[in-house]
Amino acid sequence: MELKMKKICALILIAIASQLFSREITDLNGRKLNVEVLALEIDRVKVLRIKDRREFWVDLDQLILSDKEAFNKEFRNKSEPTVHFEKMNEILGADLFIDFNLWDDPVQSVAKRLKWPLESETESQSSYRYYPKKSYRLIGERPYSASLYGSRSESNSLSIVFANKGDLVSSTGRLIGSPEIKDIGKVSKRIKDLIEDVSKRMELKLTTILGEPIRTNLGSRDLKERVSRWDWGKHAIMLSEQKSEYVSLRIMSSQLADNKGMSAKIRGADLKTMLLKNVVTKENGDVFIKNIPMVDQGPKGYCVPATFERYLRYMGIFADMYVLAMAGNSGIGGGTNMDSILEGTQSYVSQSGRNLETVQIAFKSIRNISSYIDDGYPLMWGMSSGKSYNDLTNQNTLARKDKKISEWKALAKDFFKKGEEIRLDLNAGHICLIIGYNKETKEIAVSDSWGNRYQIRWIPLSAAKSVSHGYFYIIDR
Repeated sequence: MELKMKKICALILIAIASQLFSREITDLNGRKLNVEVLALEIDRVKVLRIKDRREFWVDLDQLILSDKEAFNKEFRNKSEPTVHFEKMNEILGADLFIDFNLWDDPVQSVAKRLKWPLESETESQSSYRYYPKKSYRLIGERPYSASLYGSRSESNSLSIVFANKGDLVSSTGRLIGSPEIKDIGKVSKRIKDLIEDVSKRMELKLTTILGEPIRTNLGSRDLKERVSRWDWGKHAIMLSEQKSEYVSLRIMSSQLADNKGMSAKIRGADLKTMLLKNVVTKENGDVFIKNIPMVDQGPKGYCVPATFERYLRYMGIFADMYVLAMAGNSGIGGGTNMDSILEGTQSYVSQSGRNLETVQIAFKSIRNISSYIDDGYPLMWGMSSGKSYNDLTNQNTLARKDKKISEWKALAKDFFKKGEEIRLDLNAGHICLIIGYNKETKEIAVSDSWGNRYQIRWIPLSAAKSVSHGYFYIIDR
């Protein structure tokens, strides 16, 4: 009852601040209404229809774009910062802000203030990711993953993940920092309680300084999150608690949050041109795709969501591996249901005008791969990444370095034979990206979500055939 009264009071205050202005609004079917605006929320507006004096709420998504943008601007104008940026830094426990606008700060400067290391830098994107020590705190809580995203210059958003089932449990199934619990049900209950406790403490601290949040959505369909949102100037601060999954804090521009965190669509022709520019051809016959962001999955088994995030961001679609892990029902400590993550990702990418496809490829010839790479499309590849495979991959990559093509072709034959001897390790299931090939030496280039050391490695086609699970995925072929 108390919370309900607070929300009612908040609406009244916004209504007073709006000063009951009149305007014409148009819905997506072209119907026009003359209304008086009574109250504004982030994703809806309360109006009084002048014709019959009837009051009702209208979702902003039901209005034409110009009306939606006008109401969003009006809401932000009523939400100018009343809290100083130094106070914001104090509550965060980090030197994030140097003024009231983070979005015009060079991303490198923000990362330097936060002391978060560079994860990836392409010609158009930058990301910084920190897997902190256990003593590190933000808003008084321990984060397990802290990420900063941006272009090559400006900052775009931050994503900080606190208690979550991927990082709270070790590879042995033990709850980190707790005595061993053999009952998986008790482990799940403990994780659920930890997530709820962290979320409650964080919401209380943010509410104390920024007031009551508004409940709204990020994402769409199967990748939708219900979040608590506070607006501070041009910044949307959103706390997300996904039951038994994770607690995350995201900071992004109010404009991006108004669009539910969805990136602007890229026209098909523009995307095709962008992808073709990423294809690199070397004198030695190496052909590979550049500008694929790296995502380091960290110490958990999130290779599938991390690889999906890399591909989505490469295609100009904002993504977060933790949200993808939730869609894929990733288990405690890792392990992802492919059918679930495919379904969730498909519905998400379709909002950006793209399509997720399953393709069939037999490792009989480089030609089966080259047609995709030549057009700038990496392949997400299900395979087994066992010790013998990785040993051969590392040896092959090192041996070919700085070799002339004539010199390497002779040595490559020996590695090709070794690749035929590798056996499939069913306990080492993995997904990575195929990003290149060399027809002369019968090699393919792969990229794993383990950090920049694994941005590109070269393996004989025979080794790929030995460890393949036989399924491949692309976005928007």
